[in-house]
Amino acid sequence: MELQEILPGSVSFKLENIPQELSLDMLTLDDNVWINENFPNIMDVFTNSDVKSIIKIIAKVLSKESKKLLASIKIVEVDEYGVESLCEKMTIAEKLQKLALDSEIIVVLNAFIEVRKRSNDFVAKITADVEKKRASLSIPPAGI
Repeated sequence: MELQEILPGSVSFKLENIPQELSLDMLTLDDNVWINENFPNIMDVFTNSDVKSIIKIIAKVLSKESKKLLASIKIVEVDEYGVESLCEKMTIAEKLQKLALDSEIIVVLNAFIEVRKRSNDFVAKITADVEKKRASLSIPPAGI
């Protein structure tokens, strides 16, 4: 069995101002470390609806294709005099925050919750399978 066959898929979501769906990859160990280092009280981020922080987390776990799509979108701002200017240097998180409507934050949040749930379920399943295999082979648990 190939690893790709057992890995849960990404989670996709659509925002009005972006021409294609965006997708979130499954969380990696690196993603979890980054989230814990940058947002030690992650529950506060979500309970306080800290949109800027939520967008940073989402930008971190966007698929490579979604990041490329966002990078290709040109953001033009119009000042109070009606003068247009191209925003040339923006992070993926900044672009996502500019393009997402306020009412869409729940869509983004639900996608993250789903990808986190799938990632945690996958880790729990693999851990249980390893423990069953270890028990069947009479191998003591790690750390003993």
